[in-house]
Amino acid sequence: MSEWVKKHLTTVRSAVLGEEPPEPTGLQAFWQSLDESTTLSKTQRLYGFSICAGIGLCFTILGFVFWFVPTTFAILYTLGSLLLFGSTFFLMGPWRQLKSIMKSNRILATLAYVGSMILTLYVAFKLEGIAEVIAVIFLLIIQVIALGWYVLSYIPYGQQAAGSVLASVMS
Repeated sequence: MSEWVKKHLTTVRSAVLGEEPPEPTGLQAFWQSLDESTTLSKTQRLYGFSICAGIGLCFTILGFVFWFVPTTFAILYTLGSLLLFGSTFFLMGPWRQLKSIMKSNRILATLAYVGSMILTLYVAFKLEGIAEVIAVIFLLIIQVIALGWYVLSYIPYGQQAAGSVLASVMS
């Protein structure tokens, strides 16, 4: 029997018998503990979001000032993207946001977005010359596309509509 089935059968059994549900273990317990220990008021969440998003936006804009220096541009733009992405954790809390970004309609966009940001930073630090410029441009395009797809996942039927439009344009 799979872990998922065992977990849910235990939860149902506890509810029927009036017992306390078992404490979460492992990674789930860690994230739940983190979420509970970082409980913020709505005002604190808005301040945290605003500060993190504001700094991220500043880094992103500053990156465009250095568009002619690929390494600097990639680092500033990607750090700005990471901060903007991280700012959403203030709004929902870390555990709820992690559960949200791991949903089936978001997981690929999330992995592509975060992965392209990590690869952009790696390329910016490791490659040199024209290879760096081409790789950075390619990865930044992937970042923008993945971010768009990620944002569309929050709009009901957004990804389906975008896919239909793209399919009709391509045919």
